[in-house]
Amino acid sequence: MDWQRIWPDIPADTPSRRVLWIDRDLNPVDPHSRNTGFPLQSWLDGVPVPDVPIDVLRSHGGGDKPLVLHQRSSESVWEFWQFEQERITRSMDGHNYYHAPDGSVTRADYTARYAGRIRPTSESNGVYPMTTGSSATSLPYINGFIMVRDAVAGKIDHALTLTLPVTGDTEAPADARCVTFVAPATRCDTRSYLAAGVPDMRAADGIKEGTLFRLPADFDVEAHAPGSDARSVFLRMVLTAIRDYGLYVTDTSPTLSINAEGTRVIDLDGPYHDIRSDQIPAWWG
Repeated sequence: MDWQRIWPDIPADTPSRRVLWIDRDLNPVDPHSRNTGFPLQSWLDGVPVPDVPIDVLRSHGGGDKPLVLHQRSSESVWEFWQFEQERITRSMDGHNYYHAPDGSVTRADYTARYAGRIRPTSESNGVYPMTTGSSATSLPYINGFIMVRDAVAGKIDHALTLTLPVTGDTEAPADARCVTFVAPATRCDTRSYLAAGVPDMRAADGIKEGTLFRLPADFDVEAHAPGSDARSVFLRMVLTAIRDYGLYVTDTSPTLSINAEGTRVIDLDGPYHDIRSDQIPAWWG
């Protein structure tokens, strides 16, 4: 699936752009980076965004409009939720400005409803600081996606991410603050997609976000995926990763999903990925 578009190798000479943090009413949250206690906007003032159209840059993502950028040279990762370029116009001074519903005009090249930055990645504990990031748990998506490079290598040597429709307290009000999560998650969704008519469903049946699932150490992968066809090869890779590394519950979703990288970025054959389009296994699609 291409629910999340990942740019895994942003060149060091990519020009920086300003991403403006906006609230649910689409107004700037902290446009002048004055909030030193929660400096999210200051992390977004200089982001190396590839110079491509917005529909190529990020995926629709079921309405989440997510984006992941990784720059090895600066040891930085950014993840965005609701990444947009609406209400932005070019001025005669050569800069872009965001025109908010409240009437304010703010220097910005893009907007995002929420985001996070990890820097330096080599010193990170694998969780976005200060409950930032684009997942509901502040766990980075880039850590758990099945990447095309995994397919090229023939193995997945990391944990995976998992979304579930029933999480947390299934009877909590929609506007309640979510408190039902476990480490390494530092926050969670407030909504559980509890399907109507599910028999004997109780509030306690909701899985806490941040939970790690693993198959038993003696799980026989070959017995469950014995074939030589593409589906069996891929299934063995996934089952082995779940057995050896596990699945972290990162979000609540209408469907149960394990996330994988799309090929849109790779198909550009540009400087943003170390895999070329002709290296993508034929069975990946």
